Amino acid sequence: MAPHTWVAAIAPVLLGVALAFGLGGFSAEPTTSQVIIVTHLMLITSIALQSAVNTFNDYSDFVSGADTAENVVDETDSSIIYNRLDPKAVLRFALILLAIAFITGMILVMMSSWKLLILGLLGAAAVMLYSFGPKPIAYLPLGELVSGLVMGGIITVGTYLALTKQFDPWIFAYALPVIIGVGIIMQINNTCDIEKDIEAGRKTLPILLGKELSVRMIVWSSFLSLVIIALIGGVHFRAGLIAFALFAYPLIKNLAFLARDPYSIESRSTVMKVGAKQVALSIALLIAVVLLSILYSRMGNTYVI
Repeated sequence: MAPHTWVAAIAPVLLGVALAFGLGGFSAEPTTSQVIIVTHLMLITSIALQSAVNTFNDYSDFVSGADTAENVVDETDSSIIYNRLDPKAVLRFALILLAIAFITGMILVMMSSWKLLILGLLGAAAVMLYSFGPKPIAYLPLGELVSGLVMGGIITVGTYLALTKQFDPWIFAYALPVIIGVGIIMQINNTCDIEKDIEAGRKTLPILLGKELSVRMIVWSSFLSLVIIALIGGVHFRAGLIAFALFAYPLIKNLAFLARDPYSIESRSTVMKVGAKQVALSIALLIAVVLLSILYSRMGNTYVI
């Protein structure tokens, strides 16, 4: 299930909740219990989907021969190999995770809107196509984009829709930092695995770019997400921009690490943790900008447009 990647599942849900309140998307003010129930159901759905992707990917890489005892040095990279799991049991577990996401997703659909079902079906299709089919997405230079749009975009928009019962395509714009962040986590992973992926016949984005250019893209994409957060704050949540002062040091520190790491199989575990931390901090910054602006507005000022 790779819990260290769950930031890609949790962050968009929390952002969707913050935007629902920050943008005043409610046609009627929800009760506290409604918000808690919807938020928890979205978290379960999102984490189950993310875990299903991770599990399907482990299974697919093992049966295809991409992951072997010789080329996997990180114990978190292939549970099947390091824990000697039955591949068929792993596949069944992945299907159970997908079923959990379907059940909680359908409950959310009944509580909100049929439009949420469309988003859910798109997400489920991406989960299956990522690891399976004649040309799995994981084997193409589309993994970063698709994972970013599904986990960062669809989950954020879906959370906003589940809470407000309003479908607002502009939420995708507010979700850009999360979309970029999820893509960054994927790109870090693929950059560390360039040699292994070439042997497996993959054509990922880092393979096409080369390691040096891929690392530059990771660093500049991380910086771009911060610029977008500043723009979002400047346009809609100006009072919350003070949050940058709280997050500046760790964000700069992590960026410096991402710029100098060798992105090797041996350093994969460490750089993945730093990358996930950078993405988590970036989304926490965006959420803080929104929440501080809400707080300031409720104190009698009008900085929220």
